Amino acid sequence: MQTRPAHASLSRARPSPVRRVLGGIPNRLALAGGWIDQPFVSRHHPGPSGSMVVVSLEPSFRVMDRSGCASGTRAVATRLWGNRLPNRPKGQLVRELYEAENRGKADPSGSQDMIG
Repeated sequence: MQTRPAHASLSRARPSPVRRVLGGIPNRLALAGGWIDQPFVSRHHPGPSGSMVVVSLEPSFRVMDRSGCASGTRAVATRLWGNRLPNRPKGQLVRELYEAENRGKADPSGSQDMIG
């Protein structure tokens, strides 16, 4: 099993055959907590939204749509940037992605997907 440092960028890694097909934009998995950015849930607890643990998943297989791994957000990111993340500050990428995915929506959500 090959390992790489946690700080290694997915966009700089040598693409595997699977990543050549799936691209290098990660999926995300919420390990603990969740739904804190959904207005229909968070309105029931108007205080601080809580916390969650989010993990970025390097593409090594195609995840099922609507499986809880941010496949919809990943699709928007792929439309915006192609098959790899741009070399810009991560906070800027999160804001761009959030804006693109929520454009025209009355109740924006998905920030945990973008951050993951």
